[in-house]
Amino acid sequence: MIAIIKAHHIVDVWSNEVAQNNMRNAIDDYFFDVLRDRNGVELPVDLLDELEQRLMDLARARFPD
Repeated sequence: MIAIIKAHHIVDVWSNEVAQNNMRNAIDDYFFDVLRDRNGVELPVDLLDELEQRLMDLARARFPD
């Protein structure tokens, strides 16, 4: 997750909706492509949404602009 966040972290990311959406999409891709498809881990979509939001909150706290 840290690698994904760092790969999408740009200057002023937290004031740039497009950049934030790109980061969210990369996290979603990981959940679906790696966890579900490659590893067979099935999680409810509402749980994935909650995890994504928590990751974004942590990223904002750990990796400010």
